[in-house]
Amino acid sequence: MSRPKLLVVDDHSNTRAWLKSFLGHVGYDVLEAGTAEKAISILRQEGASELGAVLLDLKLPDGSGIDLIRPIRDLRPSIAIIIMTAHASVSTAVDAIQKGAFHYIEKPINEDILLETLRRVLPSGGSHLDSRRSESAPPVLLGESPLMLEIRQKINLSASHPVPVLITGESGTGKEVIARMIHDLSPSAREPFVPVNTGAIPKELVSAELFGYERGAFTGAQERKIGWCEVAGRGTLFLDEIGTMEPATQVALLRVIESRSFHRVGGTAEIPFMARIIGATNEALPELIREGRFREDLFYRLNVFEIHVPSLRERSEDIPQLAIHFIEESWSGDEIPAMTFDPEASRLLKVYPWPGNVRELRNAMVSLVIQNATSLSGVKAVTITPPMLPDKIRFSSGNTSADFTDHDGKTHGKSLREGEKSLIRKALIETRGNKSRASEILGISRKALYAKIREYGLGDQ
Repeated sequence: MSRPKLLVVDDHSNTRAWLKSFLGHVGYDVLEAGTAEKAISILRQEGASELGAVLLDLKLPDGSGIDLIRPIRDLRPSIAIIIMTAHASVSTAVDAIQKGAFHYIEKPINEDILLETLRRVLPSGGSHLDSRRSESAPPVLLGESPLMLEIRQKINLSASHPVPVLITGESGTGKEVIARMIHDLSPSAREPFVPVNTGAIPKELVSAELFGYERGAFTGAQERKIGWCEVAGRGTLFLDEIGTMEPATQVALLRVIESRSFHRVGGTAEIPFMARIIGATNEALPELIREGRFREDLFYRLNVFEIHVPSLRERSEDIPQLAIHFIEESWSGDEIPAMTFDPEASRLLKVYPWPGNVRELRNAMVSLVIQNATSLSGVKAVTITPPMLPDKIRFSSGNTSADFTDHDGKTHGKSLREGEKSLIRKALIETRGNKSRASEILGISRKALYAKIREYGLGDQ
């Protein structure tokens, strides 16, 4: 069977290179264009008739991706257009769908969401997704602390009982990893695992994204579209950030859970919903219920079995093991040296507050590898010392009685909570209030950063 072909249109060469490498590895042939003009030129070529989809950036140096939809449709009416952008908004999402785009995904691109989207677009998309899953290593939950041992027990219990699971915990703690482990250990492991960020779906597109639509259901619905509920089949529908769901989404989801069925937009056929639902949130849902922002009946439907994931600072004894794992994971050399931390480097890792949790630790270890590439290459064993650690860990570490270097250059004895506040304040000052850059430095999402800013009253930084 021939490999399906895609066209990636993005002005960033590194994005094109990553997509070409990643998609090529899982079974696609990828052409690339850095401008709208180049994309049109490729689509006019003889072999372009074999292209099944276009991954189209919203911002191009010679035009807008939205404006390119119509010319692409005129040249290749059957091609599926998937808009990708870091500038997501309700208006652009609706505009893209209405003008003929098949789907709309945000950067940074989630690999699994991208593959599930291609599975819906291309007849052979599912086979490539399945082969990737079978060849790749299963998700791993590292750590031997009592808290993590308890988590593993709960994962095994929930995997054997197909009831809804609610996973709670701070951003970056690994909630999706746990959801995948439950799926992979369940009897439905060979069925799809479909991750959906419910808070990122514009309310105008909720029904179309979750349930799909029939051709002609609305302006721009040129072909039938299969929704995420249908894609999940008998597998797992993972609903991330459910605390941010719009009220209309909550009502629609509750109806699906209660009736175990749904209709495509514009359709009359009742489609059975057979997937297991796993929800995840970093927000306190009982508090949202009291504020009238989350439905109590939906909460009890989802919270049949709860797994709370501890923050990284609550299981600091696991940090050195995790750090070594992430160093080895990011290693690009021929042979990975044996890694150990000296006592002081280990202490610094353990007392740093890690506001971004496991995600931030991974980013910090990637940074460590890059900054120490010369000393790490060509050796059999390495002992990592404090000077090799990223500056934010060396100079902003502490515990309940330790010192933190604040933005004013002075050292103060601070609590763990105060230390976290100090780190966030320092990042905001260093970036002159640029939230996107500050979130990158801290290793947390922009959404998590905004929540921390509200929590600590740092809005004026």
